[in-house]
Amino acid sequence: MELLTATNSAKSRVMDALLGVFAVDLRSLAVLRIGLGLLILGDLAVRATDLQAHYSDYGVLSRAYQAASTAHKLYFISGEVWFQGLLFLIAAAFAVALMLGYFTRLATAVCWYFVIAIQARNEVVLYGGDVVFRMLLFWGMFLPLGARWSLDAKRQAGRFAVSPDQNRVVTAATAAILLQTCIIYWTTAIFKNHPVWLSEGNAVYYALQLDEFTTPLGRWLGQFPDMLRYLTRSTMVLEFFGPCIVLCPWRNGPVRMGVVLAFFGLHLGFLMCMTLGIFPYASLLCWVPFIPGWFWDRVLKRRACESAPAEQGKPARGVPPMAWGQQAIVGLFLLYVILWNIRDVVPDHVSRFFPAKYDRVANIFRLDQHWAMFAPHPLTDDGWFVMPARLRNGHEFDLWSGDDPVRWDKPANVAATFPNMRWRKYMRNIWTDSYAEPHRGLAMLHWREQWNRSHPYDEQIDMIRLFYMLETTPPPGQKPVVEKLLLYGVEYHD
Repeated sequence: MELLTATNSAKSRVMDALLGVFAVDLRSLAVLRIGLGLLILGDLAVRATDLQAHYSDYGVLSRAYQAASTAHKLYFISGEVWFQGLLFLIAAAFAVALMLGYFTRLATAVCWYFVIAIQARNEVVLYGGDVVFRMLLFWGMFLPLGARWSLDAKRQAGRFAVSPDQNRVVTAATAAILLQTCIIYWTTAIFKNHPVWLSEGNAVYYALQLDEFTTPLGRWLGQFPDMLRYLTRSTMVLEFFGPCIVLCPWRNGPVRMGVVLAFFGLHLGFLMCMTLGIFPYASLLCWVPFIPGWFWDRVLKRRACESAPAEQGKPARGVPPMAWGQQAIVGLFLLYVILWNIRDVVPDHVSRFFPAKYDRVANIFRLDQHWAMFAPHPLTDDGWFVMPARLRNGHEFDLWSGDDPVRWDKPANVAATFPNMRWRKYMRNIWTDSYAEPHRGLAMLHWREQWNRSHPYDEQIDMIRLFYMLETTPPPGQKPVVEKLLLYGVEYHD
């Protein structure tokens, strides 16, 4: 009998430890909720500066060129600037509600839909940070984000009040959001199976030569290729082994916090060295759910209330656990995302079990994802734009930079020539062949009309051209080569 009891106790401890791998602290979820709300507000603020240019029918992409490609048509109801602004205000209101934790689940769901809808409105300005962002909001819909430090926690002081001595919750959704983050880094590490990341170790050097993205600090660090080789290999090690270590099932408080701090350092480094829009902020939020209760108990200087071992992996007392049906739905979504990423890595082996016809699920819920950040090789081609425009009176200037007369030499700070990351991604896209038609012509027409509306007849544009000064980055120690490329040119007769 004693042996049986000991065996059952050992099994229970093992099960509790394994469940603890996917447990999330409610205080970490509260920080995630606040961070998501702030990130939505920040993203809307940046997007709002280009309300007409990127989202109305008077900008670079009217509804007619994008509406047929998406199922999410909220931002296609009207192409007027005032209507787009109204949607922005509604989205901002729900972002504030999310941040404050007021009707949190509803606010999260509405924020998620507004995010995927605005992403559908103009996909030419999207980048990797948008994908991370929408995945966090998707899994957040199934998490108790409002259980701590929220208006909901005060409002639900009765039946669903959170017990102060229990902060951990484990559900299919907590497993999903943790595994989603691990998948991001595992897959990007696998895609980086290239000599520039492994044997040569020059990947970070090449990344910091991308003048379109690099900050002054990044340009300074780019002068030390030998040091950057250590950063390249340490990035690879962290991206692959970090998610493995963070899922350690026993005594994972200090270990998990150490991994979280390591990834915080990685993305803060990106933030200081490269202008990547919301990407580093969304990536930082990915690691917030991993912050263990061990950390919060010490930061808040409160004595951790230790529950019995059998209770450690169970949902937190006072938080309504997910119904079995909802758990099953989340589990199916998680399985779908796992299969999607496996197919992305080894398509020949998985496509017969997970064919393209299943992609319609991803298109509806925007679960589509591809995590080849700076993989398999960082870009080696970047440069700067020159947009000579001729007025009816014969005067010529650079419509893109404002230089008068037109200058062809490299700007001192290429990254600063872009108003924001949305424009940076838009311009990088339209210089590629896949976005050449119709986007180059639409962009030129937009800029010409913008100029002509505010200038008299003889100062209006009658000819415009777009050049890309392509600068190819060679291996360390060699000088880059610059090539002048004409992307588009048109002379107007009206």
